[in-house]
Amino acid sequence: MPKKKKAAAAQQEDSFDPHRECEEELLVVQSIFMDEASVADGEHGKVVGLKLLPCPNRLPGEENHCEALLEAHLPPSYPILPPRLQLTPVRGLRVAEVEELRAQLAEHVAANAGYPQLMGLAELARGFLIEHNQTPSSYEEMLRRADAHTKARRDAATGASSALGSAEEAGNVHASTLAGSPAHVAGAASAEMSLAERGRLLPLEAVPATALAVEALAPSRAAHLPRAVHLPRALRLPRAASAIDCN
Repeated sequence: MPKKKKAAAAQQEDSFDPHRECEEELLVVQSIFMDEASVADGEHGKVVGLKLLPCPNRLPGEENHCEALLEAHLPPSYPILPPRLQLTPVRGLRVAEVEELRAQLAEHVAANAGYPQLMGLAELARGFLIEHNQTPSSYEEMLRRADAHTKARRDAATGASSALGSAEEAGNVHASTLAGSPAHVAGAASAEMSLAERGRLLPLEAVPATALAVEALAPSRAAHLPRAVHLPRALRLPRAASAIDCN
């Protein structure tokens, strides 16, 4: 092979291909993390999710008291451009410890800009979890249970409030629909008929004495009674309380 072609082939092999570097690193990550790794296509490149445990293999005597999820958003030109990380604590880590781990991950990204670094980030996070893989104390367990109980009560109160609001809204809609129905309008019109009007349609002896006594207490309606209507002497009210002119 001529020297020029050998030099061109060697230069092509030595050229940096971001896409190739990314694909090779993803193969390594998936082969090591297996089911604990996920790779998806995002809007702006690959999205890699890693489930981080201090003891992923769970050998005899090992327990995972802490856990975190690391999500790396890889731009199309990764590793030339650094990944954007999102760390989500699952259990066993305090707020201060989560912030410390995030700071260490950001420092690692800045120090390894331009190079594949997913495996380095995963190993850094796993080492941090191993250091903090401690059995939670009884006090921490009590706080965790109290937080879970408070959250459950808050969710229950929110659900009850929503159900009550829906019931009230349904009742208002039903009342509004009923008020506009012909049957309701006819019933309201019938209820507005005064006792005096019924007195014109019925003989005096057919009108209950109690109804006439109540009608006597309504001056605005008593004026509509016929002048010839007289209450029996036994049912008459005192003149101070009666509004019917019986003369």
